[in-house]
Amino acid sequence: MLDQVTAQKLLQQLAGTIEYNINIINEKGIIIASCDASRVGTFHELAYDMIVHKKDLVEIGEGDNYFGTRSGVNMTIVNMGQIIGVVGITGNPTEVRPLARLLKTAVEILIEHEIQQQKQMNRLTMEERFFSQLLYAANSDVPARELLCQSRDLGYDPSLIRIPVLTVASAPNRKVVTDMFRANFRHTRQDMLSTTSQGDIVALVHLSHAGEICGTYRVQVQEYLEPVIQQSRTKNIQLRFYVGTMQSDLHNYRMAYRHALWLRNSYSDQEEPVFFYDYVSEYL
Repeated sequence: MLDQVTAQKLLQQLAGTIEYNINIINEKGIIIASCDASRVGTFHELAYDMIVHKKDLVEIGEGDNYFGTRSGVNMTIVNMGQIIGVVGITGNPTEVRPLARLLKTAVEILIEHEIQQQKQMNRLTMEERFFSQLLYAANSDVPARELLCQSRDLGYDPSLIRIPVLTVASAPNRKVVTDMFRANFRHTRQDMLSTTSQGDIVALVHLSHAGEICGTYRVQVQEYLEPVIQQSRTKNIQLRFYVGTMQSDLHNYRMAYRHALWLRNSYSDQEEPVFFYDYVSEYL
């Protein structure tokens, strides 16, 4: 759906490059953005007819008579194969015809860009809520079904075994270190990455079942961290790593994270990655 805020934003980007009046019409035939402010909110009969009858292009001359329509060239706006509106350029069709298709293409590209940005923002919001529930909410506060649905919506396989790696960096370096994790060639779509309420970085690294997982988890974590460690040394950034416990149930991720947090508070001076399983007796 083409909303007024997006349409007005598109118009602002186009208005400075085209001297003719531009109208953007939604799927109901209402002009939602125009260089001529007086036309915003009015009905554009031709545009509505184009949408209903799926006409790609219609030119209007001085002698044509459509309600709320002036002479010019009008073309449908298409996104993902669906007509979502019409863009029109007012003027003598002979004069504005060369600009019409260029205008249509520009609008469709800008709309696609806006949609992708919105998707990214929506995903960010979903991920923030998901990680907040995953790491901080008590099990009784979040139904298991809700966590499973959120996990699948974000593309995470909830059945995988994951282990939390809590990374501590100084405040000025946190953004750089987060980018290092995301650029890590060993970081996959199934590795969850977030920032904790304290500003630390937590990666929920998925573990392969190749071989005996209890015997290989340490090697897998070290292999995952190696590219980040190498980059941090090159950039002279000091990092500390605290590895919690393996979990296959989303509801237990909070406990696994708390294990890593306990390591952070208890063994903050260690330079090598610290593994919770090496300190179980001290924890107990």
